[in-house]
Amino acid sequence: MTEAVVEDVAGETTEEQATSIVRMHTAYAAGTAMIPVPLADVIATTGVQVNMVRSLSKLYEVEFSAHAVKGLISALVGTLGAHSAVLGTTSLVKLVPVVGQIASIAVAPGLSGAITYAIGKVFSRHFEMGGTLLTFDVEKMREFFKEEVEKGKKDASQPKAKE
Repeated sequence: MTEAVVEDVAGETTEEQATSIVRMHTAYAAGTAMIPVPLADVIATTGVQVNMVRSLSKLYEVEFSAHAVKGLISALVGTLGAHSAVLGTTSLVKLVPVVGQIASIAVAPGLSGAITYAIGKVFSRHFEMGGTLLTFDVEKMREFFKEEVEKGKKDASQPKAKE
């Protein structure tokens, strides 16, 4: 699937291709957040995020390591504090029959999508500047990541215009 993503967007600039990759994976992450099994949604969303960074790595010709990416994603999400706690809580709230499922579906997709969007934007920027996974500095990207999460949340709350 990763190769197809990069090939499907041929003819676009690298930045446009990166944006397409991020938007597609953001939608996937919002979908995985609706998996009704507690913690399975978190595992699936993490897989989507890792695959997104794999696609971006390929696009920018950066060596990829799933292990390194998982650690970097965890560190980035950890900088969110309360937001990351909410994400874990929305997964566990699914244990409450009916009400938990409904409450989770109301919150989890938007937050999961926003965080995935921000992860994609952070890695895109880092790779655009010539960075690699080995040179990624979570502290230097912390504020940009938080700003992008907010943009992602606003985008998720806006009704989509029909084209």
